Amino acid sequence: AANPYEECMYAAYTTEMLVRNEGMRYRDIAIVTGDMEGYARLIQKEFEKLSVPYFMDYTRSILNNSFIDMLLAFLELCEYGLLRDNVLKFLRNGFVRDYMSFDSEYTDMLDNFLLATGIRGESAWNSEWTYRGRDFSVDDITVVNEARCKFVDKVLPYINRMKKAET
Repeated sequence: AANPYEECMYAAYTTEMLVRNEGMRYRDIAIVTGDMEGYARLIQKEFEKLSVPYFMDYTRSILNNSFIDMLLAFLELCEYGLLRDNVLKFLRNGFVRDYMSFDSEYTDMLDNFLLATGIRGESAWNSEWTYRGRDFSVDDITVVNEARCKFVDKVLPYINRMKKAET
């Protein structure tokens, strides 16, 4: 086959023909690949298109999961505090971004502001930011403070609970 798509089409078609014409059973047929991540969706699509039953057994790393990334980023916030990298890693996570309505433009502006000011630590996040500098307009400061408030209101209470929790 010329490409993975054609390979999966051929595998599904051949599987169906072996069962229909050769008397084989689906459970007796195995399709093996060294790149399951790359082929999984194609296999699923082609086998379902022909109504060929299949079972895919492959291991996925728990670390390649957006939810796990969010939890790890949150735990870093709890452990190491509100450092720029920790906050941005958390805010750029897909789950958090959608839940808190932090689009990338919002987060990038916050990133630039934190980089320019060096703001870090809970006390700084609990105070209104007024730094203007040459790169930030009054509107920019308003947007950055909205982001700060949203983060503080939605995330800081959970961080504080985690810090107080007994193990």
